[in-house]
Amino acid sequence: PFAIARLLAALPDLHIKSHKILFSVSWLAILILFGNCSYFLIKPRNSYPQVKFAARIPSDTILLNYGFLDGGFALMSDAKFPQGRYFCKVNISREMLPEMYEAQEQTIRNREADYVVIRWEPKKESIADKYEFPQFFEYYEQVLTADEPHDGYAYALYQRKDFDK
Repeated sequence: PFAIARLLAALPDLHIKSHKILFSVSWLAILILFGNCSYFLIKPRNSYPQVKFAARIPSDTILLNYGFLDGGFALMSDAKFPQGRYFCKVNISREMLPEMYEAQEQTIRNREADYVVIRWEPKKESIADKYEFPQFFEYYEQVLTADEPHDGYAYALYQRKDFDK
């Protein structure tokens, strides 16, 4: 990139603008054609897990992303987050931030979330292996699943068993 910048700087002022445009368009084309996100440009909107789950989740309900980073499920469904700081899990171990894990488990134990989204890697683990908190399966039932093959994740939407539909 530095060599290209030097070359552009050496060109006459008249040609610099056209070369910068050509350079920018070329980089954009390379990113679109060969970038790791190009898959998402052609993927139908209704095949995203967030869109599938949003069709099932009523607005103004409480949604917890249990055990993974926020995946945009609440935003897409117009759901609310549980009270407190930990509506999702950040990539910090239980030893380093036990408060986050305990807060999510407390949300489940108190049945504060109407819906819960979980994520796992089917080729590496099962749901039972990743989610060892027994009250979760006692209080919530699976209502929908969706895969994201590009990333290798599967998602499941759980609804609180005593939720008034």
